[in-house]
Amino acid sequence: MLTYNQDFSNEEIQGSIKYVNTNGVYIGKIVEAYIFRSRNTMSEALNLTILTEEDTSIKLRLFYKGRNGEEIKFNMKPINDLMFIIKRQNLPEGSDGKIPSLLNQEIGAIITVDIEYTSSGNQMYGYNLKGFYDPKTGGTVYELQNNKPFEKVAEFILAYKDAVPVLLDNTTKQVSKDENNSNNGGNFFPVNDEEIPF
Repeated sequence: MLTYNQDFSNEEIQGSIKYVNTNGVYIGKIVEAYIFRSRNTMSEALNLTILTEEDTSIKLRLFYKGRNGEEIKFNMKPINDLMFIIKRQNLPEGSDGKIPSLLNQEIGAIITVDIEYTSSGNQMYGYNLKGFYDPKTGGTVYELQNNKPFEKVAEFILAYKDAVPVLLDNTTKQVSKDENNSNNGGNFFPVNDEEIPF
């Protein structure tokens, strides 16, 4: 049975979600965090949604286990950096796969943006994480741990200061069966592509 909840009456209708569309250095809060587990392989990923100070969203999927369950080292570094910044030794998940200890944590992220295609051929933003940093100090984990000057974030700010927004043109792309089974198609990390570890 449904029951009336007065709290919902005090919330305004939400507009559509705006996504980050420009390479850059962002500060935001983690508003969604959960573990993705493949149905077809033993791959696992940490999924994060970050709401930036500009009220735009970044969606990240960091695979930390490959298709055979092996650790993927290049994605373990940003996950470990994230844990260092929020001062957590582990990230326990609930029975639903969500990670409540990550919610509302403030984080700095260095991001590049490109266009990806869904399995139906629709465009969407794809995000490549260059790294996380401590938003309070502006330092990377390497700089913080090694007492180095905080320079890396400033380098990326300078590098991206004239970045041009990536715009979706809302056209669709015919996705062939072969393309759908490749990394460019909508089957994000396919089971039958031996060159991709996920």
